[in-house]
Amino acid sequence: MNCNKFQEQISLYLDNKLSLEEAKDLMKHLESCSNCKQLHNDLIKVKKILSAKPKITVSNNFTDSVMSEIYKIQHKKKENIVHFSIKKYFAIAASFLFILSASVFFVMQQTKSTINSSVLDSEAIFETYDNQFDYIYENDVTAFLSMY
Repeated sequence: MNCNKFQEQISLYLDNKLSLEEAKDLMKHLESCSNCKQLHNDLIKVKKILSAKPKITVSNNFTDSVMSEIYKIQHKKKENIVHFSIKKYFAIAASFLFILSASVFFVMQQTKSTINSSVLDSEAIFETYDNQFDYIYENDVTAFLSMY
């Protein structure tokens, strides 16, 4: 037997959308097939439960009121995004200024220490140069005089 065909027809039968002949074939199948009979009984129970619930009625302007609330929420989100963007840019600008001022401060400190160390270094360089010059002069003069 083709249970798939009959299982599809059970819902149509409960909605009174089957022809008389299709309904007879379905009833005949339900007498011999326990699985389809169980599905039929379960769908009857579901239909009873659903029909016992009161139907919800809404006012005529329900759609308009819901749509206006959605518009308000979307408008608020756009405002929040704009405020967030501005705050973000101010934070970026403040961070940039802080980094810039810290960099200038450290460069100035480094320049002061470099100037002080370069003064000391230049004195050492001149002293070394004088020592080398004296050494070369003494050796060259001695070598020159020894030739004559």
